[in-house]
Amino acid sequence: MNMIKEHNCTIELYEYAPDPNAERRLEETFDKLGIEFEKADRYWIQEEQLYQIVYDFDHIEK
Repeated sequence: MNMIKEHNCTIELYEYAPDPNAERRLEETFDKLGIEFEKADRYWIQEEQLYQIVYDFDHIEK
């Protein structure tokens, strides 16, 4: 029986305008939980008229 599971997680932050406070709060939460993450550059989604930032991280469940 495999008791260790690895999860690849993605969190997408959508914003009408760039919001450094939202990014900071999210990244501080990752730091408090000890989660190492990769942050993609912010980009504009023309069809939705929104900015998006993608955070990727791995989570190991025992």
